[in-house]
Amino acid sequence: MSSPNLPDKGWEDISVELDGEVVTSIPGSEVDRLIMVANSEEMWSRRVVAGWDMERWLLPVDDLTRAKRYPEALDIMADLRAAAASLTQYDTREPDPYWFERTAVVHRRIRNYAAEVAVLEVWLAHWPPDRFRPNQARQRIATRLARAKELHSLQ
Repeated sequence: MSSPNLPDKGWEDISVELDGEVVTSIPGSEVDRLIMVANSEEMWSRRVVAGWDMERWLLPVDDLTRAKRYPEALDIMADLRAAAASLTQYDTREPDPYWFERTAVVHRRIRNYAAEVAVLEVWLAHWPPDRFRPNQARQRIATRLARAKELHSLQ
């Protein structure tokens, strides 16, 4: 008997015969399904910043940046970075680099290189260099960090 709160589609068990033995996919139990639904709801609630999903902030923050309303854009992006970092518990990867990079861009525009370095170092701390998979975002942020440190040293 299936729980009425659980989606019916996508939860079907898939059985495959492997070397004469039948192997059934997971999740197969109600408990597994409830855990996945609870985690999904928690994950989506963490994506909400000031009443909007993180993705909905793309254009408003870009508009603030284009209008040179940097303090407002930085305030919103601080909350967005915190939300991105909170999602790493539900993902095996680092936080989404987008808001960290956008914040670094704004800090460079206003020549606050120390803040740019700090934001980039926070992101890099979530992706230790000994992780087994190379990552383009990590390389891009490491390059930007080196340049930000150079600019900061010239101030």
